[in-house]
Amino acid sequence: MINISFSWDDGSIYDIRLAKLMLKYSIKAIFFIPTTNMEQPYIKKPEIKEIINMGMEIGGHTHSHKYLTTIPKKNIEYEIVSNKEYLENIIHKDIDIFCYPGGFYNPYIENIVKKYYKRARSANTMRFNIQNTFTTDTSFHFYDRGIKSIIKNTFLSDKKEFFDIIKSLNLNTFEYYKNIIFYLSKKDTLYNIHIWGHGWEIEENNLWAELENMLKFIKDNKITIVTNKIMYL
Repeated sequence: MINISFSWDDGSIYDIRLAKLMLKYSIKAIFFIPTTNMEQPYIKKPEIKEIINMGMEIGGHTHSHKYLTTIPKKNIEYEIVSNKEYLENIIHKDIDIFCYPGGFYNPYIENIVKKYYKRARSANTMRFNIQNTFTTDTSFHFYDRGIKSIIKNTFLSDKKEFFDIIKSLNLNTFEYYKNIIFYLSKKDTLYNIHIWGHGWEIEENNLWAELENMLKFIKDNKITIVTNKIMYL
């Protein structure tokens, strides 16, 4: 048995296209949006409202999208709080879930995030068992990270499932993801699968058709899709 949820990071201008694709398949993904992002063009207030109006969720992703492990400690809380206030003033709702830029954090950073959020998301992958920790790992990064990386992360993250999941191995990353989803969906245990990525990455690597193919696969196999609030809160 499986619950699947989706998230998209960085507030890319391609998030609008992602939101429309999610809406096409009746999926309420969460978009982790920084206030600003010097690395690339980013969405602002009108686009954020458009994403909310499509029924999507919004999560915190810092003020400037700087990796929190690389900035002075005195600036960390501002990065977290300023962004939360910015987003909540736009959508007029509380924001409960946070994502660490780049997935980088430590206990000091996590404790600050705990003051303002109910749950945080890392960028660690290949985790399938239900997690009760404040910071939760993910299952699939929607990007071709290579089979060696996937096998390594499976062993590091979910040793309990490692040998059974490896039986699903396919040299095509996205086919491997589908095989794992299909395999776990037939088991009696409930698993949480979280798929995440970046709109700019989907565009840069021309993965739109691959992503839609994955969404069709999930729908055709009647896999349960849930919001991130249901999965994590």
